[in-house]
Amino acid sequence: MLTIVATLLMIGLLVFVHEGGHFLAAKAIGVRVYEFALGFGPKLVSLKRRDTRYSVRALPLGGFVTLAGMDQPPEAEEALSDNDPESFQSRPLWQRMLVIAAGPVMNLCLAILIFAIYFNQLGVATSPIQQVLKNSPAQVAGLKEGDILVGTDPKLPFTAEQLVWKIDRSANKPFRLYFLRDGKMASRLVTPKAKEDGSGLLGITFGGEGKIFRLGFWSSLKQGNRYNNLMIQMVVQALGKMFRGSGIKEMTGPVGMFKAVGEVAPHGILPLLALAAMISTNLGLFNLIPLPVLDGGWLLFLVIEGIRGKPLQPQQQGVAQLVGMAVLLLLTVLVTSRIL
Repeated sequence: MLTIVATLLMIGLLVFVHEGGHFLAAKAIGVRVYEFALGFGPKLVSLKRRDTRYSVRALPLGGFVTLAGMDQPPEAEEALSDNDPESFQSRPLWQRMLVIAAGPVMNLCLAILIFAIYFNQLGVATSPIQQVLKNSPAQVAGLKEGDILVGTDPKLPFTAEQLVWKIDRSANKPFRLYFLRDGKMASRLVTPKAKEDGSGLLGITFGGEGKIFRLGFWSSLKQGNRYNNLMIQMVVQALGKMFRGSGIKEMTGPVGMFKAVGEVAPHGILPLLALAAMISTNLGLFNLIPLPVLDGGWLLFLVIEGIRGKPLQPQQQGVAQLVGMAVLLLLTVLVTSRIL
């Protein structure tokens, strides 16, 4: 029951923020919003303010925003022509792209905020070096066992994931690495050597208890943004593998998310929030894939319109969306079958 409740709350939060991005952007440029709904199915709670109906529906598995000129109105008499100033279709191309992109962008902003809260409350735990390999770049640079690794900024420490990612991406590229030795901050210029797969090797193992750096408000925001950038790079890498046909094993879906929530929920609110931030980043980036039925697909339609000077015909968009839906369903089946 805890897993079910936590999963539904997480989905509700992520969808609310995503659809809220579309909603706020549409309102900001003067597009009429027919409905802002959390969930699908029959309405449980509904109220109307001016031209917008706000509702909570029975199935808490998503949500939606219906926009004039883009979606069918709930009542026929509310329909607007494409030339109406409140119609989505009447707005300049850049404004329509802004409305579509606002949902994924809000998910990324939410992730930064949650990561910032997480690091503000728990701080950043650094790791000591356990072993320095002989003749490795680390030994050449003068690193020693017991040095507590900090990162590339003495005032903003790396997490273990950030440090590993930095080393992997720095093959034959020198960077300054800060560390604590006998309680004092020091630094060395290190140059990881390239392994056969092109990633960097520094020649150390690290782990165990180091030092926890407490972060203030602004430092937490910076760390939240930096950690989210790491998540973005990892998701983009995973998506690239997926499109090359080798990354399906690394993907998860609703079932995988449910299992992850079940594993994390008993450990408290902060680990659950961190998981929500990671999923929010994934959701934001996944929605930017140029696949019809996703936000990225709508952006693709608008880019094509900008190139052609006119939009695609509704029939063409309909066929593209059917294909996109089929691809999305196939991907969901593949990911789910792997997990089950």
